[in-house]
Amino acid sequence: MRKILFHVGDMKTGSTSIQQALASQAWRCPSQTLDYVVAPENPYHHSLAMAFALEDTEAIDAEMQALSERIAQSTADVVVMSSELFEEVPPERFQAAIRRYLPQYEPLIQFLIYTRPHASRYLSSYSQVIKLGYFLGTLTDYFEDALEDRRFFHADRYMRWRAVFGDAVTVRAMLRPELFQQDVVQDFFHIAFDGAGFQVVDLPQTNESLALSDMAVLRDFHQRLKINHRWGQKAMLTARMRVGERLSEFLMRTPPVAGSTRLALHRELMDRIEETYGPDAVALDDAFFEGRPLFQTAMEQASQAAVDEEQSLDILDYFAPGILQQTQFWADLIGDLIKRDPQHWDLFFLEILNREMRGLSQADSV
Repeated sequence: MRKILFHVGDMKTGSTSIQQALASQAWRCPSQTLDYVVAPENPYHHSLAMAFALEDTEAIDAEMQALSERIAQSTADVVVMSSELFEEVPPERFQAAIRRYLPQYEPLIQFLIYTRPHASRYLSSYSQVIKLGYFLGTLTDYFEDALEDRRFFHADRYMRWRAVFGDAVTVRAMLRPELFQQDVVQDFFHIAFDGAGFQVVDLPQTNESLALSDMAVLRDFHQRLKINHRWGQKAMLTARMRVGERLSEFLMRTPPVAGSTRLALHRELMDRIEETYGPDAVALDDAFFEGRPLFQTAMEQASQAAVDEEQSLDILDYFAPGILQQTQFWADLIGDLIKRDPQHWDLFFLEILNREMRGLSQADSV
């Protein structure tokens, strides 16, 4: 073993595509071997990331012990872990766990972070939280919500990772011209194999952007669930997330309503984004990209693409009134089903996702 690579985010930077390639063993490299040391029931290391983020010592111990065993059993040249949820874990907490559970591997450990320009990250993240039901306000409301935890201020967070792990941290710009073969999956394996030759088989597109009409359906669906059912328990929140995730997949497989466009930033909000995150774009360019104005240029391009007015996510702006009754009917029915045993439904939808990402049929065993 010569390298242990933690792919630690960021969210909305092609992580699902990377994880699908890893879980389905879609790479071919004649000179090196790679082992994606993930539990059979999962296509990613989200449970470890969540244990870290929640500071759940019991869960951390169980996850890290299992991870240590999988690494010890591997004979591959490169060992990989992946979860975009590691974005929410302070690097000091990561370092403490490594030194406790993986001290013998510390010199081999490297970290890979992909970072997306502020405006496109903002749009993509908003679409994601609507899809999962985490946040149901407007695009402008989400701007205020994001300011509270500074989630889109990237430069300081990456510098904190560098302060803890030094040159073991690689930060890559999620910009096509900056990626190997202009593709994040290709770029990931290029980094993992240190430039050695490899091939990746064709993969289906994942996490494509939703049309506004689809987002309106999902928003109304989650609003109805939230109003009519108690969702305070973590298991219920997670189950609702899984349902939204699955429903969005069905919506993306069907043509959107005629005339429905994609989510876009409006002029007033884009001005606020430039004012708030412009200095962070400069800091990113200076600290991680040799002063090349990658993120500053991306900000300027996003500004030029801004629309005049904020777009609507009111379901009645896209569908006849009858659709409202249907979404509420389905929300009530699904809510009743998952309320009875939310943990079961969470695991059920995770099993479906795991099989699909691994390229398995329902008849195959993991």
